[in-house]
Amino acid sequence: RGRAKTKMDAKDIGKERIRRLDDGPWRLSPTTKAKWCPGFSLGSIVVHHSSPQGNILFSGRVCGLGENDDLDAFPLETDHSVKELVKSLRSLADESPEWDFEWLVPARGHAVHFPSAQDARQALREAADRAESFLAKDNSSSTSAT
Repeated sequence: RGRAKTKMDAKDIGKERIRRLDDGPWRLSPTTKAKWCPGFSLGSIVVHHSSPQGNILFSGRVCGLGENDDLDAFPLETDHSVKELVKSLRSLADESPEWDFEWLVPARGHAVHFPSAQDARQALREAADRAESFLAKDNSSSTSAT
């Protein structure tokens, strides 16, 4: 009897089938695109979907709703680089209008609805500011400990 394939065997993955993408953004469909946002991890991305009901940003673990109901980048949980996370958040906040969103859906926690795209962009900037402040405090405490 043949064994059922539950996952792809390593030999099934040929180099001709794998290609490294550029840094994006990547158009996934007429209404959906993705953008590389390193920080939480080196491979973090966000996905943006446009619809008549509102534009949605699926933020993964790049950001989400924090304890104080503010948008948070969770710098204590970052596996890659807080500095890169801050850079990614600022880049996302300053993206072209086609990246505007009113809804943010994180990897965990509640979805967030913003009154406007401008409010969403401001929330991203504030999350970046808080993460940058955390980074500054972390750097000053590590230099004072030496």
